[in-house]
Amino acid sequence: RNHIVVYSLDAMSQYWVLPRCPSRHTSLAFPHPMAGKGDAGRSPRGGGGGGGGNVALDLLCVTCVDNSFMLLSVESRSVSDWSADHTDKLPCQLLQRPDSLVG
Repeated sequence: RNHIVVYSLDAMSQYWVLPRCPSRHTSLAFPHPMAGKGDAGRSPRGGGGGGGGNVALDLLCVTCVDNSFMLLSVESRSVSDWSADHTDKLPCQLLQRPDSLVG
């Protein structure tokens, strides 16, 4: 039913049920810790922010079959600041691609 659940391996329990995606999800990934290095001020950030230009380590990227995607801050259990500000501004060329985003 298009639900994504995060589990805490330390507590061996359910940690967070993510908000529903706009359409079926195609992949989930935590970005590589060095993905934003050198792009200070332009990197997607988690809900808590912080200094430097690196991608927040708690961000989970969820891609969808309609080529939209969401960045979620697992630590703060919220949609990331970047997604809140930019999800409705994704370029038409991305959303209208014939192939779905994966990974």
